[in-house]
Amino acid sequence: MDNDYFVLSLKKGLQFSKRIAKERCHEMEVFLKSSDILNAGGDSSDSIPGILIRTKTASLENQEVSDHLKAFLEEWNQLLQSAKHRTCFTCLKKKEGFTFNTVLNSFVDLREFDEIITDEPKIMKELEDFATKNQKAIRLYEDKAFPLSGLYGLTSKMDDAINTRVWLKSGAYLVIEHTEALTTIDVNTGKNESHKAMSDVQFNVNLEAAEEIAVQLRLRNLSGIIIVDFINCKDDEQKHALLKKLRDLVKEDIVPTKVIDMTPLGLVEITRKKVLKPLREQYFKEKSI
Repeated sequence: MDNDYFVLSLKKGLQFSKRIAKERCHEMEVFLKSSDILNAGGDSSDSIPGILIRTKTASLENQEVSDHLKAFLEEWNQLLQSAKHRTCFTCLKKKEGFTFNTVLNSFVDLREFDEIITDEPKIMKELEDFATKNQKAIRLYEDKAFPLSGLYGLTSKMDDAINTRVWLKSGAYLVIEHTEALTTIDVNTGKNESHKAMSDVQFNVNLEAAEEIAVQLRLRNLSGIIIVDFINCKDDEQKHALLKKLRDLVKEDIVPTKVIDMTPLGLVEITRKKVLKPLREQYFKEKSI
C-alpha cells in the first residue's frame, strides 16, 4: 500500500527518504509525534504499520503531512478490518488506473467541480467509488448521435489550452513558451486598435493580460519560475497599479503563488508551487498511451 507521500515499511516506526534534509525530517517527526497521529489509527500499537515518508512530503506544511498521514492510516485500518472477513487470495486493494489518477490530479481542490460526465462505461465504473466518497455526481453520457467531445467542444478547448498563443478580447495576445528552467509569457498589443494615448493603451492591455495570466497559471498548471514580459510601463503609478492587480488576482489561486517584482524593462517574476504536472505534459502523456 502506498501513495504520493507514504509507503508501508516492514520496519516499525517512521522512516524518511534520504533525499529529505535531516532538519526537515526531525521537524516532521516532532510534529507528528506531538499530534499523537501515530496512536490514532487503532487501539493496539500493532495496528500502526511502519511508514516510509517520501521525498514529495517534505514540500507540504506540517499540518498537511498530518492530515495525509491520518487518511493513510485510516485506509490501512479499513483494509485490516476488511481482511478479517475475506478468503485467501482476495484482492483488498489495487492500484488505481490512469483515468482515476488523471481525474484526481486535475483538481487540487475537489470543490472546483460538482459532476463528472463520461461516455465510457468502463470509466464510469472505475470512477463510481471515487465520486461516492467525495460526494460528487457522476453521469454516463449515452447519446450516440452526438459525441460528448463535440457537445462540449473538448478538442478545440484542449488545443487552445496548450497553444503557445492566447488571444485577449482587445485583440492583444500572450505568447507562452516553456523551457527546462522556467516559463516565459510575452504580452503583445497585437490587433488592438484603440485610439487612446499609447501609454493608456499599453496600460489597459497589461491589465487585461494580468487577468488572463492568472487564469492560464491555473488552467495550464504552470509552476516554478514564470517570467512575464509586460509592455513597457514607464509610469510608476501604473506600474504599482499593475502589480497590485496581479497580486490580488493570484491570491485567489489555491496553489501558493507569489508575485516578486517588476524590473525597469517590465519583466515580472512569479513563483508558483509545483503541485501537479503541467497540462501539456498530462495531455501528451495521455496521447502516447
